[in-house]
Amino acid sequence: MKKIILLFLLFSTFISSCVDKSDPETTLRTFINFRFDGEGKKDKAIDLTTGELRTMLEGLKGEESKNFWGLKNQAKRNIKINIKNCEKEICYLTYTLSYRQKSEQPKSDYNIETKKIAKLEKIENNWLISDVSEVKTFIDSKVELK
Repeated sequence: MKKIILLFLLFSTFISSCVDKSDPETTLRTFINFRFDGEGKKDKAIDLTTGELRTMLEGLKGEESKNFWGLKNQAKRNIKINIKNCEKEICYLTYTLSYRQKSEQPKSDYNIETKKIAKLEKIENNWLISDVSEVKTFIDSKVELK
């Protein structure tokens, strides 16, 4: 029985460590989830990028790195792919990311919805994110934001 449990744990760890980069939507969703998981998944998230975006992410240090990877106060995220425009080697995904920003003040959490466009490139049969641009952001708060 112990051997079965051990094999199951090893197998599940192996499966969870593999990241599917064969589909642009999966790559994007995985990158976003890694980013919300914090600095512990930073290296895995960077492996899903290429070009100037990868260089920029690798160059983040100190406070910049904490601000980019440390999204601990966000909760209940939802990723919706709005438009998918793909060719053989390049794919543009327009998506909406919604999440709740937790606050230290009672009843002052607020909802954020941001629309972005991600450019993905197919490199060696893997889809990698090369650029992300923000289109617009909507913030819904019950209290005045400062």
